[in-house]
Amino acid sequence: MLVCLPIPQYHPLIGNYMSTVQRDKQPKGNGKAPPFQIRITPELKAQFEEAAKAQGMSLGNWFKNLGREELKKLGIEPKG
Repeated sequence: MLVCLPIPQYHPLIGNYMSTVQRDKQPKGNGKAPPFQIRITPELKAQFEEAAKAQGMSLGNWFKNLGREELKKLGIEPKG
């Protein structure tokens, strides 16, 4: 017999059990989007990761939000 127990999200001595990273709230498409690769220095990537973490989101979602904000500044409505 398999018994499923609830997994607590926080323990005062251990910290978080589950990820608290903010997920992208945009509508889902017909599957995964193709990956987008860029070359950046490790130092710049570390700065990006720190900024994303400070906002409670993954690096990928941080870049997507940044791109959407910039498109809006240009008067372009983001499509995804």
